[in-house]
Amino acid sequence: MAREFERWLRLLHSRDPGTSDDGYFAISRHARELVDDLLAEYDRERGPARLSLLMLLGDARSPKAFDVLAAELTSEDETMRRWARHGLEALDTKEARTLLWRDRQNNPPG
Repeated sequence: MAREFERWLRLLHSRDPGTSDDGYFAISRHARELVDDLLAEYDRERGPARLSLLMLLGDARSPKAFDVLAAELTSEDETMRRWARHGLEALDTKEARTLLWRDRQNNPPG
């Protein structure tokens, strides 16, 4: 699956939105089994694909992604915070629920 992942990443990084979406959806179908690769790529990525990688890590619903999701919950970028929340909600572990509860206490809506 390593070759496929590399190919899908190239698609994900495309400037063409349709091609990028193709890469995203190909990876999303295998996100849980690719979580280690996604984490490594997330650590390397500094461009616009970082958001897509965060979304994919949330889709993976793997406890391995907890630290990244937790860190992005305090991001200066609202979009990153929103997708970190979404990923933590999907993870639905006691640790994730506790972190989300604390975040809501410290940052009430509206």
